[in-house]
Amino acid sequence: MLRGFPAQVVAGEALKSRLVLLGQRGTDALEALARGGLARYLLHRGEVPVLLLPRALKGVRRIAVGLDDSPASLSAFRMAEAWGRALGAEVFGLHLVSGQGGCCFPTYLDPETLGLAEALDRAKAHLENLLKATGVVEVSKGEEELDLLRLAEAREADLLVLGSKAKSTWRHRLGRMVEVLAHRSSLPLLVVPEATVW
Repeated sequence: MLRGFPAQVVAGEALKSRLVLLGQRGTDALEALARGGLARYLLHRGEVPVLLLPRALKGVRRIAVGLDDSPASLSAFRMAEAWGRALGAEVFGLHLVSGQGGCCFPTYLDPETLGLAEALDRAKAHLENLLKATGVVEVSKGEEELDLLRLAEAREADLLVLGSKAKSTWRHRLGRMVEVLAHRSSLPLLVVPEATVW
């Protein structure tokens, strides 16, 4: 039994661990909005991976990783690969490409001069080269963050993994995808800080 401000005490104890697990209750809009005191505090510190569990995690056969071309994404993919080896699970990457103003407008392509099919093909080749992926990388059109969750659910993922940009960006410290899905994901969500080595 420890005493003190709960978030700070848990964060201090988390530094002694390789992973923090947090249960989440309720999925209606009000409860999803209210989620996050402790989770948000730990995610923003970006010191240890956090596994958010909106429901029981009963065996992991398929691990989906949300990909982009950031160091945070690379850390998340490497950790998912390690978990995949340990659990005997399939690991696959998912990446969204949106139009300008969407959630996932690629900085490494110019979609305005490319047709959708060519943009998706180039994005896939870019990510496979960057990540040296051992699993499947699927690139799909998507305009909002929840499109990634829908894609992971459609592929029957048991766990969704995202890289966290905590401490590396000012406006959305965690990355917009993490900000949204930490509150809205119906799948267990593992958030991996970019400095993590597993």
